[in-house]
Amino acid sequence: MRLYDLREGAELELDKRREGILLRVVKGSRGSLPWEVAYKEMAAEAAELAEWSEWDATAGDSRDG
Repeated sequence: MRLYDLREGAELELDKRREGILLRVVKGSRGSLPWEVAYKEMAAEAAELAEWSEWDATAGDSRDG
C-alpha cells in the first residue's frame, strides 16, 4: 500500500482512540525482513522451484510419442 508506505515486515504503531484503533507505520521502518526470515523464505522458494522442476522433467516421461 504505497499511499500509506505500508510494506511487509514494517513496524506498526497502534494507538487506542475513542473511535477505534489507529495504525501508523513507524518512521524509519523500512519494511525489510530480518536476515533469518528472508533466508528461510528464499530457501522455501528455491525448494519449491526445484520440486516443480523435477515434476516438469518426469511429467513428459509417460507420454506416448
